[in-house]
Amino acid sequence: MKQHLRSMVQNDCLPQVLIFYGPEGIGKRCFAEALSQFLLETENNVHPDFHHLRPEGKNDAHTMAGVRELIREVALPPYQAKVKVFLIHQAESLTENCQNALLKTLEEPLPATYIFLLCEEIGSLLPTILSRCCLLRFSLLSKELIIQYLDQKQGVAKADVKSIAAFSQGSLAKALQLVEKREDKATHLIRRLLSKHLFHGLPGWHDLLLEIDGLDEQTRDDEALFEEIFLWFRDLHLVQEKSVEGVIYHQESKKILEDQAKTINLLQLGLVHDILCEAHQALKAHVRLRHVLEATLLKLSNAS
Repeated sequence: MKQHLRSMVQNDCLPQVLIFYGPEGIGKRCFAEALSQFLLETENNVHPDFHHLRPEGKNDAHTMAGVRELIREVALPPYQAKVKVFLIHQAESLTENCQNALLKTLEEPLPATYIFLLCEEIGSLLPTILSRCCLLRFSLLSKELIIQYLDQKQGVAKADVKSIAAFSQGSLAKALQLVEKREDKATHLIRRLLSKHLFHGLPGWHDLLLEIDGLDEQTRDDEALFEEIFLWFRDLHLVQEKSVEGVIYHQESKKILEDQAKTINLLQLGLVHDILCEAHQALKAHVRLRHVLEATLLKLSNAS
């Protein structure tokens, strides 16, 4: 890879403006940063000639002020390296005005200047932007490649590797999130509730829900909690339908799932998804997590 990149740079074949696009978590940013480091002849992302433009504020959108600062910086010569590199994160968050402001800069980049845009979908980018950039599409990773990576990563149990890879949907970032969630205290507690107390109703859930509710909100991943609930009920469906063993996420709890699937009146997965979406909306409305979980579990387990 390095030799190929070196040849492109030496022969002036590397496009100065590139869009790296594709699903989240498949290596676009890592590749762009590695390419930037190569161009700048550095081994880290902290360099006076490496500039990042990220969305800002509550709306998580790029601002015109940020774009203007990038344009101003592009006009200046490199400070230390032979080139300057600009990395625009979440380019799909650029407003139409911001994109129009960038047109001339992207159409006629100064020598020794590289501008890389990262985005998941290019549909939100103006045709005039796309016509000025070279597109590089990143595809989902194969399950085998993710398994290979997880096998080499410390702290990942061998028994978990295949199920994590199966549920990562081709995203290494998603796979790593699943690894972390298995160690997350809140997720561990909700899994304990689902596996041992699902049919006990509010009295049986009380202490565990209080413990979850009392965890630090800064470290607690509420989204992971609801994903854990969905995966548990998905596994119940698979066990009840006697589906392929390899796709069950909670392989270590297969016997418990089999016992529960015999007695629980399972809702359709579409309804499970809808109930969890309602729970997300309740959290956004600042309803206490404990109350949201109580209502959600009652609906899902018919334990009222």
